[in-house]
Amino acid sequence: MLGSILVVGGSLSGLSTALALAQRGANVTVLERSVGEPPGGAGMGVDLDLLRDAVGLDPRNVSPRVPVVTGNRYSTSWAALRTWLWAMAKASASITLREGVTVMEVTQTVDRAWVTDDEGGSHVADLIIGADGYRSVVRAAVAPRHPQARFAGYVLWRGLIEEPSLPRDTPWPDSWVRVMHTSRYRLVAYPVPGSDGALDPGRRQISWAWYDPDRRALFSRLGCLDGDHVVATLTGDRIPAPVLEELIDLARASWTRPWREAIVTSLQAQRAFATPVAEYLPESLANGRVAILGDAAHVASPMTGRGFTTALHDVIALAEAVSGGVTSTRGQLALSQYERSRLQADRALVHSSRLWGTQYLAAVGR
Repeated sequence: MLGSILVVGGSLSGLSTALALAQRGANVTVLERSVGEPPGGAGMGVDLDLLRDAVGLDPRNVSPRVPVVTGNRYSTSWAALRTWLWAMAKASASITLREGVTVMEVTQTVDRAWVTDDEGGSHVADLIIGADGYRSVVRAAVAPRHPQARFAGYVLWRGLIEEPSLPRDTPWPDSWVRVMHTSRYRLVAYPVPGSDGALDPGRRQISWAWYDPDRRALFSRLGCLDGDHVVATLTGDRIPAPVLEELIDLARASWTRPWREAIVTSLQAQRAFATPVAEYLPESLANGRVAILGDAAHVASPMTGRGFTTALHDVIALAEAVSGGVTSTRGQLALSQYERSRLQADRALVHSSRLWGTQYLAAVGR
């Protein structure tokens, strides 16, 4: 037996980590804050071969399969991929999934590590892996002098809307990812499978991401920004009515069909959400018996298109590093090996994100 490993965070990176470690003989417990399928998420690209290599299961062959729209990449929805990963983890005898657990603090000694939850409970393991996203709690145990992601200087409006919800005369898009620009805004939009996995035009969903350099003050006023730190996402029901109307008018003036209809319909139905774009450049990935990966380790703009791909490379490197065991001193040595193998690549992703952002803001005169 490899040993016991605690994964904090039951989203894409955390579940991928649990599956990869379980494949190598670890007993893994995943602590997830939400209960049931968490809301949110939009479209995303996925490298199915890389996902297979990371988790040891082929998403094209293991039921339920991950549905993808095939164009200039494989596109799916966050919800579809998370549902598949959760089902695979739930089916594993080596993985325990615990929902409704909010981790507050991480502590370690030479021979063990544990987390404390919001009810005062302790969860002990040989190693703790933080896969708890851009606002990671585990990150403070790895990089106590540098624990928070910072605002990149622009915000992102996002939505996912069913094609049958669009106006009747809306033309269905092809399967390619489209990138569009105005003098100030940038839009990335593409179809993804329907919520039932449907792939036929007219039964899919359209995912869109609208980059906006102009509304920092709004997000500060609504509590999504605390100075330079990103602290919250803005859900559709909290977008002020005047802002919705302004965005609808901008969408009609800025974007072509069918993307215009997708954005306007999402906004009118309060199905859009938004977040200030965050970035986190890691100085370290491991400390003793604690490590971080995915968005907990490297937060980059979606402009890079490589966030989850980079996370899967983290997962593969971590699984390889701990394959020799995690008890005694081997666990700390394994995490040091993981850090050496991934730190420069993870930093390169964030440097790329900063370059994209700098170029975008310069182009719009900010």
